[in-house]
Parts: sequence; C-alpha cells; structure tokens
Amino acid sequence: ETGVDGTIPTEIGLLSKIEILDLDYLYLSGTLPSEIGRLPNLVKLCASESGVRGQIPSEFGNLSKLEKVTLSTSLMSGTIPSTLGQLENLEILDLNFFILFGTVPKELGNLQHLTDLYVKSNRLAAIPEEVCALVNDGDLLTFRVDCGLSCNCCNYCLSA
Repeated sequence: ETGVDGTIPTEIGLLSKIEILDLDYLYLSGTLPSEIGRLPNLVKLCASESGVRGQIPSEFGNLSKLEKVTLSTSLMSGTIPSTLGQLENLEILDLNFFILFGTVPKELGNLQHLTDLYVKSNRLAAIPEEVCALVNDGDLLTFRVDCGLSCNCCNYCLSA
C-alpha cells in the first residue's frame, strides 16, 4: 500500500523532461489524461493495478520515444487506439485484464521493435494478419491472448 490516491492532473503534460511515469499500484481515480501524450521524452508508462478508468487516449500515439506500456489489471475499457501503431520504439505493450473490445488494430503490425504483446482477459474479437506478421517474422516473441480468440499466430493462449 502506497498511501497515494487521487486523480492525475492534466498539468502532467507540462512535465516535458519526464522519462518514466510509474503509477503502478496507486489508488488513483479518474482517467489517464490525454495530456500525457505531450511528454516528448517519455520512455516508460506504467499504470497497472492503479484504479484508472476510461479509454486509452489516442494521444499516446504521439509518444515517439515510448518503449514500454504496462496498463494491465486496470478499470480501463474501450478499444485499442490505432495511433499506438505510431510508437516506433515500443517493445512491450501489456493490456491484460482490461475491458477491451473490437480487434487489435492492424496498425500494431507497424511496430518492428515490439517483442511482447499481452491482451489476455479482454473481449477482443480477432487478431489481424498485420500483427501476425510480427510473430511470423520472429520480431514479436511473446503474444498472449485468450484461448477462444480467433488467432492463427498467437504463441500463448491462456484460459480465464
């Protein structure tokens, strides 16, 4: 228990030199503000088990230096923004245990440095061939999904 609680202020977008934003295991309420997408030096964004709600802001696609995103086991919902496919340096994307629906965006197939993708325990419908190409090319080493999901290339399927 950290004893830290509350909301993330929109002024966080003014912290232009921040490289790591670690909100894991905090007692937060509210959403991840879209202003986080204004942090030009952000390399690591973590908010697992933090209590944040809402959707993943599409502005996160502006974070060109981002290498790691872990938002698992949160109260977030919605779809995965296609703008995440612009994160050319992204290596790890952990969206396990969300309330995500729809499909994994085909734009994630653009992420040539992506080695780990976790989307287990969501309500996703399908995995596009563009993302499967990352697995087939040997770039995406760990790809975890629910066993019932239509996926021809997933290398770890996990039962609920």
